[in-house]
Amino acid sequence: MTVSWKPCSEDGDNAIVEGSWHITSEDGKNSRVTLRSKGTLTVDFPGFLEFLLAPLIRLEFESMVKRYVGNLAQEFLRLDSERAKNS
Repeated sequence: MTVSWKPCSEDGDNAIVEGSWHITSEDGKNSRVTLRSKGTLTVDFPGFLEFLLAPLIRLEFESMVKRYVGNLAQEFLRLDSERAKNS
């Protein structure tokens, strides 16, 4: 199963994110989830600051993605635990 999303831009947006989840069964009991994401952030600041700020902005984006994945992993584990209790 694949779930994908495309950016919906509106006036004033400075971040555009798109990507997909691809979920496959490993052995009928476990699943593999693959995340693909792409983000573009437009920030207005003087060119001389770009060299200094671009790595920090990239790190923040990567941190947000890690937090998102971590939250999803916790929810998947919770759902699996609930399913096991009800079996």
